[in-house]
Amino acid sequence: GISVLEYRKLISAHAQLKASLDGLDQEAVADISTVALQNSSPDAGTLQTFEARRRAILEATIADLRKTLSPQSWANLRSFVNNDVRRNVRRSVLKGR
Repeated sequence: GISVLEYRKLISAHAQLKASLDGLDQEAVADISTVALQNSSPDAGTLQTFEARRRAILEATIADLRKTLSPQSWANLRSFVNNDVRRNVRRSVLKGR
């Protein structure tokens, strides 16, 4: 389990994570829209930069949670994500042309 106080910290971290990822998504959509209007292909370097920023946001959130939560709550959260959540995630394969 996780305590009510730590649950509140988790909810706060989730809200910050969502806001950061939403902001990054908006930037990516704007970039892709600009590229589409110019009838050109997306720049691989730019796409890699967006991915690197996304990973950095996720890694920073994980590091903050690991510092904020008690060791037992962190272990419980990690177990939940790696077992229960992962089991219910469906992956789709995008096929090339």
